[in-house]
Amino acid sequence: MRFRRRGLWCLALDHEGGESRLLFFVRVRDNFAMRALIWIFRLFLFLLLFGFAVKNDDVVVLRFFFGAQWHMPLVLVILLFVVVGVLIGVTATVATLYRQHREIGHLRGQKRDAASPGPRGTLPLAHGPDLPESY
Repeated sequence: MRFRRRGLWCLALDHEGGESRLLFFVRVRDNFAMRALIWIFRLFLFLLLFGFAVKNDDVVVLRFFFGAQWHMPLVLVILLFVVVGVLIGVTATVATLYRQHREIGHLRGQKRDAASPGPRGTLPLAHGPDLPESY
């Protein structure tokens, strides 16, 4: 769901399956000024991270058990741990989403079973000599 705030188009979270994107990944098709602003933001972020990488190119030693060690630049060590952290987070999220998907399917099946009228769910037809004529 898009809304306008102070002249800028923003994206809101839509819990019904709509758009929910970060500013960094927004696709703006019709507004050239907004596209230029987003690309300037992306360029600034890239240059900031690139400058961080250039300033931290010192070699560090990662010492493991049994005397094993690696000599790597600090930037690669940080990048490695960020990637591992993202993979762990995505794995945990996918497992949770899969469990929720199965639970939703199970609940929909229960709802379908409860909604279908069985022999006990139908009302008996009214008939007999004691019923009024307008029935």
